[in-house]
Amino acid sequence: MNHLFRENLKKLLIFILVCMLSLGAFFCLYSHDNKYTARSVSDRNGITGLDSDTLNKGKAAFLVEGWDLYPGVLLPPSETHQKGVNAVQTFIGQYPTFAPFQANQSPYGVATYHLRLRLDGDPGTYTLLLPEVFSASEVYVNGKPAGGSGSISPYKPCIRDLVCDIDLNGITDLVIHTANYTHYYSGVTYPPAVGTAQTIHTMISIRMIIYAFLAASSLAVALFSVAVWAGTRTSRRDSLSLWFAGLAVSFVLRILYPFLHLEHLPVMRLLYALEDGAAMAAILCTFEIVYALGQFQWNRGFRLCRGIAFGMTAVCILIPLIILPELPAFTTFYGRMISWYKLAAAITLCLMSLLGKQKQGALWLMGGVTAYAVSLLLTPLTWNLFEPIYGCWPDEYGSYLLVICFSVLMVQRTYGLVRENTRLTAHLEEEVEKQTRQISSLVDERQKLLSEFLHDLKSPVSSLMTYTNLIRKNSIMLNEATEEQLRIIEEKSRDVSQQITLMQEFTAENPMKSNYQILDLNEFLETFYRYNKPDVEANGPDFLLNLPEKSCCIRADAAKLKRVLQNMVYNSVSFTPEDGTISLSLELSDGWAVLSVRDNGCGIARDIQEKLFDRSFTTRQQEGGRGLGLYIAKTIVEEHGGSISVYSRPGEGAVFHIRLPL
Repeated sequence: MNHLFRENLKKLLIFILVCMLSLGAFFCLYSHDNKYTARSVSDRNGITGLDSDTLNKGKAAFLVEGWDLYPGVLLPPSETHQKGVNAVQTFIGQYPTFAPFQANQSPYGVATYHLRLRLDGDPGTYTLLLPEVFSASEVYVNGKPAGGSGSISPYKPCIRDLVCDIDLNGITDLVIHTANYTHYYSGVTYPPAVGTAQTIHTMISIRMIIYAFLAASSLAVALFSVAVWAGTRTSRRDSLSLWFAGLAVSFVLRILYPFLHLEHLPVMRLLYALEDGAAMAAILCTFEIVYALGQFQWNRGFRLCRGIAFGMTAVCILIPLIILPELPAFTTFYGRMISWYKLAAAITLCLMSLLGKQKQGALWLMGGVTAYAVSLLLTPLTWNLFEPIYGCWPDEYGSYLLVICFSVLMVQRTYGLVRENTRLTAHLEEEVEKQTRQISSLVDERQKLLSEFLHDLKSPVSSLMTYTNLIRKNSIMLNEATEEQLRIIEEKSRDVSQQITLMQEFTAENPMKSNYQILDLNEFLETFYRYNKPDVEANGPDFLLNLPEKSCCIRADAAKLKRVLQNMVYNSVSFTPEDGTISLSLELSDGWAVLSVRDNGCGIARDIQEKLFDRSFTTRQQEGGRGLGLYIAKTIVEEHGGSISVYSRPGEGAVFHIRLPL
């Protein structure tokens, strides 16, 4: 209970701290990056004063106060001073729409804005920045056209930042005609700026760089999240990475409008439907992420929140495209609906982050959600009080902070998964290695036992076949029944011998683990000779051994080397006549030990010699040969770092040389 209380208290303190930090950061923006606090002041006659020295020092003047608004009419610049023309004294941002001046509350219509400027100091040419006039405009300076965006008549909307040069000398009249039949905002909504060309272009460039950085970094985060999701095994994939990618993509779409306006695209309604829909989609994705991380149990409540979030996303796309063009009076209700929804979403997200059970990354979850919620609250509350000079709006900063906090959280989560996978993989590798060693040891023991058993079994079978041959050669008188039994013994012995040979070849094809030791070749060959001499000579040929007087030692596996010599010797037995000779010899040559197996049998043709050591090549298919003996012998010799070769002429026997390093 105490632990749960401490966790909740920690979350509450984080919430309060982030709220304070967010408000403090906004206060800094409000003081240092705000057109409304850096505005030029108008005098009692409604004339806005400008100072040439201040403008030439690189400081822009923001035209917020002193405007005369003439709703519903497009007055020629010469008529703005005439009596009888009713003007509404206003400041830019006070009336973001023409609806208050329309009986049907429609934002559609025309209006004229008039401002008188007084330049104190030397006259000069300066640059006017008119941000996003909705949705077509014409600018006049002292009655002369200075620029415009789109077309008022015929109506052709084009929302963009308008930059034009104006000559300031004493009192200057600035008149702006606007028309809007497209958007839910109307007329001049954002304060214009006046400054030197370099000042204005620097302001625009810094703003574009900031938006480009936010968009590029968020898009990189989205791609990373998709890559994490795609790189996860299908059985372990969850939707969290995709929701996070959706949040980042929604934010990117939300802040692309400065770049889209540069293209002068003729699809105004579609662009603003995209902007509103992206903002609502970001709230939806945030709901999904906070719910997944918070491990909540209230499924019904969340399904309701999800349904509302999905519905608002769809509504904010469809209403600007379908409803507002037909029912412009619905604009006021639509704006209020969005504001109240953002307020409710901000409160709900804060409560979810406070009540969630998420422990790992709770700091980043609370920080991101709280900053985002505060930014959603500040955006409608600071209307007419704040507009950035260089940077972004509060909700855009809040959305980006949310993306960054969730990025850190996702990196921590991914790192945790990778570390857990590494631990499990290491444990699995250890377990597999342990089991492999046990299985290999068991297989080696059984294989060794089988090899020894087959070798021991081969001797009596060979002896049995030898004695049956002796009985026949000595012309012992046998009756028919004994002769038949002797024939059956020969056939069965031959069958057993073939089966033993096949099993020996199978055992040799699946070799045991090598056991290299220092081996005295003289002793090894002498033992081999003694052990195999009876079997060789039982088949007829004489078996001879020639060893040097000097002892010769190599590093080798005795069991495998023994297998090589058995293949060589018994292969020679098969092709040597009964009165022939097979010799086993050892020589030393330039750091090599050369073992030779020589016979005076039928010899080997040259074309056969080239394929003699190939796998599955045999000249004894009819006798059941599989062509593995010499291939295995070559493999074992090469494993010892040596080589094997054959020299033969048909009718003159053959000699096999095995070279092993000393």
